[in-house]
Amino acid sequence: MKNCECAEEGTRNVVAECLGKLALIDPVMLLPKLKAQLAKPSALIRSTVITAVKFTISDQVAQLVCVLILHKCSISLF
Repeated sequence: MKNCECAEEGTRNVVAECLGKLALIDPVMLLPKLKAQLAKPSALIRSTVITAVKFTISDQVAQLVCVLILHKCSISLF
């Protein structure tokens, strides 16, 4: 998570993509942690987290929805 605040946008995009793909492996564990980062004062952290969620959704939306429903995980990012 420390690289979420990197000044280089390209680095933040790579971090976001990695976080998004990791969220597909264990969304019930990682999505709440990403959501908690949205409360941080840093706009760089918040934008990296939103981009990570975008990568998660765009890669496997059906799989993610099924996992969230099965685990009754209520993640409301917006």
